[in-house]
Amino acid sequence: MVTLFLSVFAIGQVETRSDKKKEGNAEDPSLRMQMQIEKINQKFAQATINQDIEAMMGFYTNDVISMPNYGKMIKGKPALTKSQEEMIKSGAKVTAMNLKTLEVLKMGSEFIEIGTYKITFHSPKMQMPVTDEGKYLTIWEKKGKGDLRIKVEIWNTDINPMTFMEKMSKEKKTLEGAKPATPNEEKP
Repeated sequence: MVTLFLSVFAIGQVETRSDKKKEGNAEDPSLRMQMQIEKINQKFAQATINQDIEAMMGFYTNDVISMPNYGKMIKGKPALTKSQEEMIKSGAKVTAMNLKTLEVLKMGSEFIEIGTYKITFHSPKMQMPVTDEGKYLTIWEKKGKGDLRIKVEIWNTDINPMTFMEKMSKEKKTLEGAKPATPNEEKP
């Protein structure tokens, strides 16, 4: 009974927050923070597309912790800067990035953003650009007069890497003029 009550209460809170957003109620502190984060995310996405490392690093705290998909944890702005520089030197380029904030939770002087992403990137090792979709969690730290900086970030794909590799292999065969394998064919 308690679980049912809490579930109904939680659904009511989500619907109320969604209704406030639809109405554009800027009086709600959570909504104001969400709108601020969404604006920052747009600037961050543009800096990423432009490969502007200096602008990108301006969005982070000095002691940032980044936990990238399929990569080791990165601690501190110097290490994150180096990681971004290496990515750019490799020829990898983000060509489109869309971050969608789903919810912002307040935790003391920090805010937790939960969202989804869609990103398109290209690399010299790839025959065509790839689009990835997934989810992320960002902890924002409030600095000074309300400036927000990324303290912790983690993201991961919704795409199963094995399925993705199989799809890329089939597309490569198709591009090379070979007949793609059908689901009923045996794999070597």
